Amino acid sequence: MSSLWIQRNAALRLLAVPVLVALGQLALTAGVMTVLSTLEIAGTAQATVATGVVVAVPLAVLTWVLSRRMDARAAESFGWLVPSAVALGASAVWVIPDLILSRRPYTDALLDTLPATAAWGFGMVVLLRAAAPHVSGPHSVRHRAATAAGAFLVLELSTAVDVLTSLSAQQAPHGFALLWYPSALSGLGAGGPLDPAVTLHNAVGAKAVLLTICTVFVLGLATARARRSEAAATAR
Repeated sequence: MSSLWIQRNAALRLLAVPVLVALGQLALTAGVMTVLSTLEIAGTAQATVATGVVVAVPLAVLTWVLSRRMDARAAESFGWLVPSAVALGASAVWVIPDLILSRRPYTDALLDTLPATAAWGFGMVVLLRAAAPHVSGPHSVRHRAATAAGAFLVLELSTAVDVLTSLSAQQAPHGFALLWYPSALSGLGAGGPLDPAVTLHNAVGAKAVLLTICTVFVLGLATARARRSEAAATAR
C-alpha cells in the first residue's frame, strides 16, 4: 500500500510540473508583453526574440533547481517512464484548455498536440536510456555534452513534428528546416511581422518553450538520480 501511495504521489508531482511551468510561462509572457507594449515595440522582431529568451531562461533555471530538490522517489518510482509522465502532463496543458475554450472536436485538439509531445516523450526515453549510465562516470563532462546535444536533437524532432502538424506546406518555412527549433523558441531570423520565422514562432513557439523547460526538468532529475545511485554504491 505504501509503495502504491508513493507511486501515485510521484505521478501527481510529475504531471503537475508541466502545468506549473505553463502557468509561469503564461504569467511571464503577459508581463513581458505589457512591458513591450509600454515601450511601444510589441510585435517587432526584437520583441519576438526578447519574449522567447526572457520567458524560457528563468523558468529553465527554476525548473532545474526544482528537479534537483525533488523527492528522489518521484524519479525512482517511474525510472525511464519519467518523460512519458511529463509528456502526458504537457499534452493536458494544451488539450484541456483548447477543448474548453475553442469547443473544437477532441480529436482535432489531440491531433494538434499529441504528435509533438509523443515525439518528445519517446525521444527523451531513448536519450535517458542511452545517456543516464554515463552521466556521473569518469568521462562525465564529455557524456554531459553528448546528452545536451541529444536533448537538442529531441527538441528539434518534436518541433519538426509540431510544425508539420500545425502549419500547411505553404506556411512551413522549409528554407531553414534545420533551425526550426531555435527559431520557434526565440524568433531567430525574424525580420518582420510576415517573416516565416515569426509565423513559426507564433504557431509553435509556446510549445517549444514548454518542452524545453520540461527537458531541463527531466535531465535534472536524471542527473540527480545518477549521482544518488553513485553515492549509494560508493557508501557500500
